Amino acid sequence: IKVAGTAESSSSRVTKDSARARPEFGMAFDKLVVAVGAQNNTFGIPGVEQHAHFLKEITDARRIRCAISDAFESASNPGQTPEERTRLLNFVVVGGGPTGVETAAELADLLHE
Repeated sequence: IKVAGTAESSSSRVTKDSARARPEFGMAFDKLVVAVGAQNNTFGIPGVEQHAHFLKEITDARRIRCAISDAFESASNPGQTPEERTRLLNFVVVGGGPTGVETAAELADLLHE
């Protein structure tokens, strides 16, 4: 692997190895780009880190699904006031990219069903 900005190089073959119980595999390549991703940005807004759900990995998606399911379950309790039910079923999606737009659309469909 040739690393940009260095003199390090190796064969043009990479082997994927994982701690998970998946089989190891090799893959030939001409050029390899290793993109390690980005960090979530809170823009320094107080409370975002503690109260927002970020979506980067499958575990984040599962956490969001559980939070939405919990909100619907709480809102369906017979003793809930209409105001509390509205509060529980009020969701905010931040981000106007494809993921944010799809999430908002799916939530809207779910709320109207």
